[in-house]
Amino acid sequence: MFAFLNKILRAKDVQMLLGRGVQFASQLAMVLVLPKVLLPEIYAQLNLLLPLAFLGSTILFGWLTGSINRYVYQLLSHEDPRARQTTFIYYGCVSILLIVIFFVLSIFTHSNYRLIPLLLVAAGLKEAVLGILNMSSNHKGYFWANCGFALSLAFFVGLCSFTVQDDLAQYLIIYCALDVLLAMVAWHRLGMTSFKPLPHFHTDVATRYFLYGFPLVIRALPIWIISVSDRYLLTFWASAQDLAAYILSYQLAGSIITIPMSFMVAIFLPKIIHIDKEKGDAAALSYTYGLLRYYVRYMAVVIIGASSLVLVVAYFVYPEYVFKPRTIIIIVIAHVIQGLVHFYNKEFELNGRTMIITKSVSIGAMTNVGLNLLLMPLFGALGAAISTLAAYSVTVIIIRKAREYRPSLNVFSQADFTRAYGKSEDEERLADINKTKTVISAPSKSSLRHHYEQAIYWGSIGWDILQRGNSRSVYILGYIKSGTNWLCHLLSSVLGLPILEPWKRQYPSLGPCVFHMHRFLPFKSVRRRTIYLMRDVRDTVVSAYFHAVREGGNFRKEIEKYLGVSITKENIRDNLPGFIRYMQTNHIASTDYRTHIEQWRRHREQYVTLRYEDMLMDVEGHLSRAIQDITGDKPDADKIKHAVSQHDFERVTKRTKGAEDVSSFMRKGISGDWRNYFSAEAARVLDAYAGDLLIELGYEQDHGWVNTCQ
Repeated sequence: MFAFLNKILRAKDVQMLLGRGVQFASQLAMVLVLPKVLLPEIYAQLNLLLPLAFLGSTILFGWLTGSINRYVYQLLSHEDPRARQTTFIYYGCVSILLIVIFFVLSIFTHSNYRLIPLLLVAAGLKEAVLGILNMSSNHKGYFWANCGFALSLAFFVGLCSFTVQDDLAQYLIIYCALDVLLAMVAWHRLGMTSFKPLPHFHTDVATRYFLYGFPLVIRALPIWIISVSDRYLLTFWASAQDLAAYILSYQLAGSIITIPMSFMVAIFLPKIIHIDKEKGDAAALSYTYGLLRYYVRYMAVVIIGASSLVLVVAYFVYPEYVFKPRTIIIIVIAHVIQGLVHFYNKEFELNGRTMIITKSVSIGAMTNVGLNLLLMPLFGALGAAISTLAAYSVTVIIIRKAREYRPSLNVFSQADFTRAYGKSEDEERLADINKTKTVISAPSKSSLRHHYEQAIYWGSIGWDILQRGNSRSVYILGYIKSGTNWLCHLLSSVLGLPILEPWKRQYPSLGPCVFHMHRFLPFKSVRRRTIYLMRDVRDTVVSAYFHAVREGGNFRKEIEKYLGVSITKENIRDNLPGFIRYMQTNHIASTDYRTHIEQWRRHREQYVTLRYEDMLMDVEGHLSRAIQDITGDKPDADKIKHAVSQHDFERVTKRTKGAEDVSSFMRKGISGDWRNYFSAEAARVLDAYAGDLLIELGYEQDHGWVNTCQ
């Protein structure tokens, strides 16, 4: 019998799975047993204490732990002990410092929060040991280490079960001491504590490890915010009983869904890595998204089954807790949605673009905190659950849109596709990738990057608005294709202010800028620093059409979907009537022209207004007047002349005005070009929409211009 068991335990795959099984079983036992043996109030205190310890461990040790996992074989090498020495000294010095802090805090306070330094030591050493054993394929050591830590946890749970719970701190101190002792034994067995001569701290090794591991810490912080920040915020709006019930609901749902997911990862990850090595990224992703199809197919079953199981366990096993079914169901759905992230992240992990993962989770974390502050005062724990669901959903949406390899997720169409074309849809897509030599990691402006730029843009504007009368920023506002970009550069050159270009920045601007806008802001302090640039709507329509032809992207796709035909520079006269109708409903970058003018008219006395056509006639005069109206000071004439010369159409484009280049952002640089493209039908459509505005703004005397178009 013992020989048989020993033979089984020698199998590496079995050892690895058993090690993970023991680890997950101990986590599940902690989730299931502790709420039963602890009073709800003490259970809530414990679950407010432990996440802070894990956060501190991530900040202090996370960069080194991540590097250990990456450079594990270098760490265990006896030929070059520098990595081992540096790791030992850092962990040893920081651990000693934390233990000293714990004893000092114990002198001055008896609060449970004094235990955080001790918990940091235990968590940091434990995670490092398990990481080394796992990544070095020491599955036997990984199994026995997990068994030791599981016994330590069982001893802690036993203390909580059979003794008085008045002083939780004593049990946690014993638990931490056992974990630290086990970790030190494992470190010694790995050869991490034997050095001849004495160890030295090597700055070059530490720097290399820090540069690799610090981004991993930054990525972990938003995940921590989404996962546990709600319980801390909930302390302001919920009782201890409600808080304990929410934490238990969250952990039950997480355990029931996360553990099967973790086993799936443990089983399928080696195969994904093997496929990536043998056949490349595309094949590995095809396999990953194949798994995703099954996950999506059975999501509803998982949600119903997990919700039912959590509700049954909650009400029958923990009757002393006050649960809310709606809260539990929403938490379960949130965890199921979170499972999608593991599949979508794989593309960016394989091609090294992990910053996208960090940004998507960061946006999810900001969503979580914002909604928590908004919903918790109204709905309590239910608001926290809704916020968590929204955060994971936002993360999934952003990371999904950022993908460049997009296999079909229609889980019911693959067989039909295979029968029709002789190969699966994914194989067809992979063939296209190979045919066009498309590289999955090729750079492109993703939807995620767009959202990130928008955050920088509006964050800069928000900061400027808070400055009120102290800001020197200037706003350039106008309908799309009205010459606002040209005016921004003129103002920037004269005033010496940078144009806010979020695609060139990593964070919002805190200084004065020239802000380029197409939308109105409802602040009087902003309107008084805004130049509104107006242009003939007919010219803006023509310019917008050529812009869509040139730039393509979603704007062009939406237009072609609306018109039902492709748009080219040759068929503008045929497409212009339908394009004008489309622009009446398009609110992507701005409102439609009529709404834009109506919003300007509402506060026209607070804006400095310029006409594009007047600017073409006398740039220096109108620019000088606008700057004086905005700043209150007459601008330097030499600066005006230099700016006008620097941004002159002919100087910038090397073309005379009116010489067309459809591929250029600055196509012609003239007014009245609409006459070359408007058909009689286009004129009638636009006149019905904005003919009265043309007369009101002085572009036409009456509606007779329609008859001039053939």
